[in-house]
Amino acid sequence: MLIDAHAHLDKYGELLDRALTQIEKQQIFTVATAMDPPSYTEMQKIAARSEWVLATFGIHPRRAADYADRLPELGRYLETSPAIGEYANSEINRSAACTCGDSTHRPGCNSDPFTPCNNGSGSSG
Repeated sequence: MLIDAHAHLDKYGELLDRALTQIEKQQIFTVATAMDPPSYTEMQKIAARSEWVLATFGIHPRRAADYADRLPELGRYLETSPAIGEYANSEINRSAACTCGDSTHRPGCNSDPFTPCNNGSGSSG
């Protein structure tokens, strides 16, 4: 048995059926990681199609700002999720995503935490 600990199956589009076939055939336990409430709903539908897929709820770091003022509404999703698949902490994301050293940058000033910030400082991290 194989384990895929972090898969965004809701983003597979027309390849989803093929992916689920391979998951079943190769017995790949797949943690289907949702990025927000709508993707968790979709992930639950996908998980219902395969005993090898476990839907988990979370908020992707890139979506954290969208839900910062809506935390109470997330409780119902957390209660039904067997694990947390994404964890968006703005303080962690600020230091991890911005390699320019400017602590005043908003969380996730970069779209990719492995790419240096393009704030013009010339720092490459």
